[in-house]
Amino acid sequence: MKYPPFLMLVLVLSACSRSHWTEAPASDVELQQKLVGSWRADVQLPKGIHVQSETIVDSGGGYIFHCTNTLADGVRIGTLAGTLQVRNGLLIDTITNDFGSHSLIPRIGDVTRIIRVDEHELTVRSTNSDETITYQKDSR
Repeated sequence: MKYPPFLMLVLVLSACSRSHWTEAPASDVELQQKLVGSWRADVQLPKGIHVQSETIVDSGGGYIFHCTNTLADGVRIGTLAGTLQVRNGLLIDTITNDFGSHSLIPRIGDVTRIIRVDEHELTVRSTNSDETITYQKDSR
């Protein structure tokens, strides 16, 4: 079963960035470290799709992504797991487990650009569209 909004995961987890609006670009290591933690989003997408998500990124680049998609025909809940690797300012998202899918083959996700990241907020833009999403870091 595919969940169209797991694009959200990829948007959060794939990156090329500047650490703040006015600072010099961050190194790959700095970008990786800033992504560690739990990130939440509550986004209204086109066609009436409402997505609530949580992405938990560990210090080794592993992640778990949970989302609830409210669509016109009902609610779908999805979970993904994978690994992230920052290389030359790009974050490569390899999905290693799409819970509920029968595919066991790891696959590369999409690529996004981090527009802004700090201790509380992450703003990303898809490289395939002009869609921009802002995530809030959990303070737990």
